[in-house]
Amino acid sequence: MTYMDIFSRAYRAGDEFSQVIAACEKQGDYCLIGGHGVNAYSYTVFTSNLVIASDKLEAVALDLLALGFEREDFEYSVNFRKPGSRLVVQFSTDS
Repeated sequence: MTYMDIFSRAYRAGDEFSQVIAACEKQGDYCLIGGHGVNAYSYTVFTSNLVIASDKLEAVALDLLALGFEREDFEYSVNFRKPGSRLVVQFSTDS
C-alpha cells in the first residue's frame, strides 16, 4: 500500500492531492509547506491539510474550480476543498 493509498482512504480523498499538485506544476514554481512538505525529507506525517505557497494563486484557483473544488477566502489564506473530502488545500497569502 502506498502513501497515497493510505492518505486517500484516511481522508476520503480521491485524486484531489494529485489534481492540486498538477495544477500547481502547470503554473510554475510552488512550495509545499507544513506536514506534506516535511514528508519529502522525513518520516511520514499524516495531515488533512495541504499547505502551499505559490505566486500564481489565481491561475491555480481557476484550474481547481474547474475540477470541482470550492473556494473560501480568509485574511491570510485561500482554502479549497472538494465536497465530501476531508482534504483542505490552503494557499498562504501572507507575504
